[in-house]
Amino acid sequence: MRIDFQQGIITYPTSTGQQVFLAKTGSFVSLQTANGRTDVTFAHGSENYLHTEASDVINAWGPLLPNTDYWLYWDINMLTAVRTFGTTQLQPIFSSGISAGKQTITFSTLTSGANPTNLVPSTTYTANIIIDGTTRVVTVLGSLAQTFSTLLAEINNDLSSHGTATLDIANKQIRITSGSSGISSSVSITGGTLFAPPLATFVSIDIASQGTNEPLGTTDQHWFNTATQKMYVYQSGGWREVVRVFAAKINNNTFTGVGTGVVGKPFAGSQVGLVSPGLTAGRIVVDNTGTPIRRASGQFFTTEDDFFVNGSPVNVIRLEANIINGTARENIARYQVVKFTQFGRINLATYNDTQETVIAMAMEDMLINQTGTLCVQGVITNPDWNFQTVGVPVWIDGYGLLTQTNPHVTDPLAHPTDKVPVGRVLTPTSIYFDQGLGGKGERGPGGDQIDLATDVVFGISRLSVPAVHPLDPIVVGDNDPRLIPYVHPATHPASMITTDVYGMLTGPNAQVQFQQLADRSLDSLGDVSVTTPVTNDFLRWTGTTWVNSPGIRYLNDLLDVTLDLPTSSLASGDVLVYNSTTQQWTSSTNQAIDLNGQSLKGSNIINYCEQTIDTPIVSNVINIDYAFGGVYYCLLTNNITTINILNSSTTAPWINGRAYSITFIVQQDTTGGRTITWAGESFKWDSMVGVPTVTASANAIDVYTFITINGGNTWLSFVSGKNMS
Repeated sequence: MRIDFQQGIITYPTSTGQQVFLAKTGSFVSLQTANGRTDVTFAHGSENYLHTEASDVINAWGPLLPNTDYWLYWDINMLTAVRTFGTTQLQPIFSSGISAGKQTITFSTLTSGANPTNLVPSTTYTANIIIDGTTRVVTVLGSLAQTFSTLLAEINNDLSSHGTATLDIANKQIRITSGSSGISSSVSITGGTLFAPPLATFVSIDIASQGTNEPLGTTDQHWFNTATQKMYVYQSGGWREVVRVFAAKINNNTFTGVGTGVVGKPFAGSQVGLVSPGLTAGRIVVDNTGTPIRRASGQFFTTEDDFFVNGSPVNVIRLEANIINGTARENIARYQVVKFTQFGRINLATYNDTQETVIAMAMEDMLINQTGTLCVQGVITNPDWNFQTVGVPVWIDGYGLLTQTNPHVTDPLAHPTDKVPVGRVLTPTSIYFDQGLGGKGERGPGGDQIDLATDVVFGISRLSVPAVHPLDPIVVGDNDPRLIPYVHPATHPASMITTDVYGMLTGPNAQVQFQQLADRSLDSLGDVSVTTPVTNDFLRWTGTTWVNSPGIRYLNDLLDVTLDLPTSSLASGDVLVYNSTTQQWTSSTNQAIDLNGQSLKGSNIINYCEQTIDTPIVSNVINIDYAFGGVYYCLLTNNITTINILNSSTTAPWINGRAYSITFIVQQDTTGGRTITWAGESFKWDSMVGVPTVTASANAIDVYTFITINGGNTWLSFVSGKNMS
């Protein structure tokens, strides 16, 4: 996507000029998409990530305290690329970060380093330059062959490692930069004859710029470094790199935008003053396991990044041109062909939609109102396909599926217009898909000659009279005079049955006779056997016949319920488990139940156990993923310098205000002496005890407990056991 700024909201839905993508209910803020999607761009070094919110997220942020300023943000996990939500009570800041002191000399004309300096030959020129408080004297000897490039070489020789002189051709300047950085870094040209006439086109010595430091950190302070174009948050005494963009500031029910530069949309625009037309933002690309693909720099690979096929620059591909998103208006399966019926909204496509609207192929399963990925053109592979011949054209059938037979040939009445294919077979499991081949592909064959219809042959029926609407003829309808006008007989034979004023049948035993006739008709069916029916009986299918049965009193009477008794009778605590393959409910003991993050209240748990997860040390780093459990064991075969705690679960993510605990068991190997540096997360230790040191003895076991109540932002940390060898 083309963008004109970095780090901010690109677009969001409005109504009557007001934002409608954020709504506060109680102490929570929800993300809303009923009036349109919200697009966000995250700056991360040289990359700009694009993220779209196309589905509602209830209670995305919160709980929030009253009468308190909060800044709401999106977070992209730097390991998994998963989007989550968070808040901070500190106003975010941005600056250029740590920099060096510098001073510039401006010229009226400076087109290249080859420009002559015009300094008088054999004349000595000097400049007094104070760098970081110490005066450095520069001495230059004029000559006819001297250029600005050779002049800079002489200046840099005298400055040595204390500073550097560079040419800025775009701004017609020479820049003197200190060799150090930070608030004490400075440059000041105080005198001399060098930077003055007759130095060619000299204009002025400009005001010096002092160096800068990183801002002083406060826990949970967010700072965007405009020099590196990266976001940081201050945790555990240092700046930690994150990928985040703010949605808004909120106090009680008042939302305030934090973007700038977009007229009439205060929530959109850059939040850090980075405006530059012609930029691009791409969506993060993941593999078939959901793991994000990374560049050599460690940044995520996006749909705007170029990549090469077989190392050939001729075959450069950009995914953004082929991959888009759409929100389903009905249930859609992966690899079904869809059509756009509204902006961003899709339905299943049919044969007749080819060349009439934009079509695409779904790359994932989508339920109604879910947003998924679509491919509008390119090579698509489905392991379940089994094509037999390369190059065979494929069309869309009536349900968004592919067919190798042109529906116009097989059913010209339902598909009266011949359509081009939407793809061709490349391999047994892949096709090249392309919007009906752009209208340039080979057209399907014409339909066969169709004969007139008879009572045993499918074909064409003629109209007995001209159609009322020539483009929409009806074989039997208002145009057929045999159907109109119908005249109800004025009299009836005496044997006919009539109705009274209430609609009841009249005549000798008419109602009873009709009921008996209905009973006999039902019993006369070949697959129905009714035997002595009584009140509340129902018909039950035996597999071959419908028979009448009394009302069901027990679960085991149901045909799709099988009570698999573990002993002679059911045991306490047995549950019914549904098997979608056999379509049977079966009783079972010790059945695992996944609550998917839901609450369990009022339960008397007799006993339980937790899975212990072995956690390896990789490059002095361990990663604890709460999605897999709460007890982790680590054999210390190396020192640990960083501990990352995350939660990759999509069904039970961390929620602010809920308590999550982790038991961390560490054991020295037979060598011992391994250390742990408590970095990577915000660990809060008992101030009376301080930060613990792991027991160094060989085979020693230490146990630690971590608890978070704010979604993993900080961890209350305890030593549960020491030297348990």
